[in-house]
Amino acid sequence: MKFSSVLVIGLVFLSALTRLAPHPVNFTPVIAMSLFAGVFISNKRLSLAAPLFAMLLSDLFLGTTDLFISLSVYVSLIGLVLLVQQFDAEKWNGFKSKSMYCISTGVLGSVFFFLTTNFAVWAQGIFYPKNFSGLMECYVAALPFFQNTLVGTFFYGSALLVVKRSAEKFISTKVRA
Repeated sequence: MKFSSVLVIGLVFLSALTRLAPHPVNFTPVIAMSLFAGVFISNKRLSLAAPLFAMLLSDLFLGTTDLFISLSVYVSLIGLVLLVQQFDAEKWNGFKSKSMYCISTGVLGSVFFFLTTNFAVWAQGIFYPKNFSGLMECYVAALPFFQNTLVGTFFYGSALLVVKRSAEKFISTKVRA
């Protein structure tokens, strides 16, 4: 098995394990894993599968509360991978630095995830009226959770980059799954 494959499998398991550990609500690696996969895993199928396997593996232990909401989370993660794959990661899409690119995709990814998953909560019609006012009420009610989503994305995104760079140094190989 290639080192890059071992690294991806390891990151999937690490991401799943962090969801199982006690953590603040929405402070998870799932968005960071999706962004990481979209940027650094060149195999398109593997880049889509990595964050989904991390979620699926942890969901086997955590269970799911609502199939519709869980589906919206999985679809959002796929959307994030596809979104960052549209950027030219090698040229950093016109950004002056890799750091600025990472910060921008972290914010964009967190906002995308927030909007899509909370739209699904609203679309169910269980908690909020199915009108524009209900949609806005849903988004406002979810704002306290967004802070943890954003901080978790940056924390775990940084951790994934550190693990990747450390592994590359250790093996002296460029990782491109």
